[in-house]
Amino acid sequence: MTIIGELEKRSKSPSDSIKIELKLYNLADDLEKKARNHLKRITNVLPEFDIHDERHSEKVVFNIEKLVADNVQKLSIYELFLLQLSSFFHDCAMAPSDWELNVLKFTEGTDKFKVNYKSICYDLKEPFKITHAKNIVKENKSTFYGTFDSDVRKWLFSPDSEDELMDYLASMLVEYQNYRNGFAEQLRKVCSKEDFKNLNNFIRTDYIRATHHIRIESYVNNLESIFGNSFEQPAWGKRLAKDLALVCRSHGEDISYLENFNTSAQYYGSESANLQLVAMLLRLGDIIHFSFDRAPIELRTSRLFQSEFSFLQWALKNNGANYSIENGKISFRAYCETPEIYFKLHNYLD
Repeated sequence: MTIIGELEKRSKSPSDSIKIELKLYNLADDLEKKARNHLKRITNVLPEFDIHDERHSEKVVFNIEKLVADNVQKLSIYELFLLQLSSFFHDCAMAPSDWELNVLKFTEGTDKFKVNYKSICYDLKEPFKITHAKNIVKENKSTFYGTFDSDVRKWLFSPDSEDELMDYLASMLVEYQNYRNGFAEQLRKVCSKEDFKNLNNFIRTDYIRATHHIRIESYVNNLESIFGNSFEQPAWGKRLAKDLALVCRSHGEDISYLENFNTSAQYYGSESANLQLVAMLLRLGDIIHFSFDRAPIELRTSRLFQSEFSFLQWALKNNGANYSIENGKISFRAYCETPEIYFKLHNYLD
């Protein structure tokens, strides 16, 4: 039985008068469809990355189902809901909106090199104070996102108000300036505009990758009103959204991050959710999906890679890397043509 299949099965025989199972299934089904469409954007934002779209999410769910096996029927309705949606949401922040990207590009550049003509070229300088960053966003909002009441408000992960959006973008601007200053030595050594362009793209891509698990928490928290409106008591939905956001974030945090997760989170009715279990299953389902289907040779050979990290990820998977999960045993196999590939694969597995 699949996770969503089990949730759908229970939705057809609700255990109480308000049909909480049906509400959970309908919300999961609707948001999964929206997440699938959003994930298609990742290849546009991060063209060198291996596959992180809905196919990856499907494999994450599949891996969790193989790990849980017959115990899927023992999971609560809330655990089923959280597992299904976290599998499809956890990488959504790999595809930030155009206005987020505009804010990042706004600060990129040094006194010697400039790629984006609207940039203030703020590299190698002390990051803005948050109050100054907020003023910058307010003064340049027409450049960043136009008007909030356009499609910006309609975006799935947008906050409820323009003030919240501007606060979020201001924090992102300061965070990105700090992140870029971590590459100060490389930025100072750049001798040509082409080299700066390549380094600049690498830093932006690396920032999006390294911080996507933090941004997804903000994204999912912005779904509170959607969750709240899906239940008779909005507080249940808002609590569920916060827990989903926490689970999604956890997939990119150190394992100790899970230690204080609630193992009996309460919402409505007698069933609860073991958030520690849900978060662990998401991490495993995600990390196990290391195989050739995420890096098709037809796509790799048609690309010129600027990022050594991305090239290596594709190269490792192209060595026939594959896995299986049978009776609780996870097995990986690959054919390695060089010692370097062999040891790097083992490093990943470790």
